[in-house]
Amino acid sequence: MRITNLMISNTMRGNINRNQLAANRLMNQIAVNKRIGTPSENPLIATRHLRFSNALSQIEQHQRNVDQAQSWTEYTEGAMSDLEDVMRRIYDLINRVDAVEILSDRQIIARELEQLLEQKKDIMNTTFAGRYIFSGLRTNQPAFFVRDNDFTFHDLTLTFGREHMETTYMLDRSHPDSPPTGTEEFRVVQIHRIRLPHNGDLDAAGSSTVNVGGVAAQVLPRISGGPQDGEIDFYAMTDGIYHDPETGDIITLNRENFDDLFEDPAVGPGVGRITVTYNQTGFSRGDMNPLVFMSGTWMRSLDMPPGLDLEFHMESQDMEFEFGVHSTMPMNVLAMNTVTPQFFADLRGLIGDIRGMTTSHPDDVREAFAAAGYEGEELDRAVNDFLQRETSMMETVTDDFFNNFIGRFEGHSEIISGQHTDLGTRMSRLEMIGGRLVDDNLIFTELYTQNIGIDIADATTRLLAAEVALRASMQVGMHTINTLTLLNFL
Repeated sequence: MRITNLMISNTMRGNINRNQLAANRLMNQIAVNKRIGTPSENPLIATRHLRFSNALSQIEQHQRNVDQAQSWTEYTEGAMSDLEDVMRRIYDLINRVDAVEILSDRQIIARELEQLLEQKKDIMNTTFAGRYIFSGLRTNQPAFFVRDNDFTFHDLTLTFGREHMETTYMLDRSHPDSPPTGTEEFRVVQIHRIRLPHNGDLDAAGSSTVNVGGVAAQVLPRISGGPQDGEIDFYAMTDGIYHDPETGDIITLNRENFDDLFEDPAVGPGVGRITVTYNQTGFSRGDMNPLVFMSGTWMRSLDMPPGLDLEFHMESQDMEFEFGVHSTMPMNVLAMNTVTPQFFADLRGLIGDIRGMTTSHPDDVREAFAAAGYEGEELDRAVNDFLQRETSMMETVTDDFFNNFIGRFEGHSEIISGQHTDLGTRMSRLEMIGGRLVDDNLIFTELYTQNIGIDIADATTRLLAAEVALRASMQVGMHTINTLTLLNFL
């Protein structure tokens, strides 16, 4: 068979092209540090490359989630520590006020308690990157209102257990013939009450909008005019449940009124729960925000049709972060599980009780006894005796308030400590997750490199060999074989 010049030329160009392609492929691999440039070069490597690349992207995103969650929890942990510091100070003051016998000194402690309550509100309104950390998924809502507003909420719902019921004593000065003008002596009335965090409003008919365990509460009667102006009018109360719109207290004189509502057939008498619903219009700065603490209906505008009112609930308010496939964990602490509405109502009510523990003004007492016919030394003795007995009885009543509150306060403190501990366990788990993701990143980075990466030294050596082969093919072909023709042999 005759080998023509064309055949020799085609063979030479083919060898040069193959050597160029091999050298170019090795050069591209070194340039991009990848074994293949297109999926068609090696579909198996390309498929593995996509899987490992996707896994690395997920791990990196989960690591960013860990970093964000750690920042959030560390900020929250600092706020929780501040809350516990405030709680310890409140506990010290409550024990101190119980030991103080002078009513004026108790007023001083009440003022400090008010400041601590305001500090607690400020802590609960802590923000991180512009988001309220204790407000669940409603991070644009403060736990306590930062300004006055005229919002209207209907059917606000709270559940109270027996531990929230307070049995205490109050000084009764409501009898028409009460001292100093008549013959009646002081008396102390035993009351049973539950405190609401808000002062519920009244509807147009003048009846209370508060519903206690399915029973509508009556408006608590108060004395109007005279030295006892504003005092509870016990003699106008019947055997029922009353709501005080000024303080938010739910009061009854007959314990059985509450006990009947607490009774739960499923668990036995006296150990159930009471559900209280009420309406509220208008909130002051520092009032508890229902959107963060409870369920209800927000009447966003009185001009809107009823169907457009916003019903809100507190279920599913956990802010969950994803740290793996089907692996999530809530990283926020909810205000309603930390400083409960019951604690806010209890502390605010205690401060109000201390504020209200004031004795009659001596001039008013003297004027009343003088009008009753007392004169001279007899008048002085009557006034002094009245004031001493009133002070002694007032101190006895306040002691009872503090003893009732201390037990409930310890329960509230345990709730905050429990939430702090739970946050700490999640932070510990978060650290372990972060460590695992670092290990996963190293493993998948190595697999990714092994699959599509190249050995630079080996590739460089092979590139030099390919370059030598290319040069040889070009030199031999172009300068030796391809230049020969039959004329060279004639």
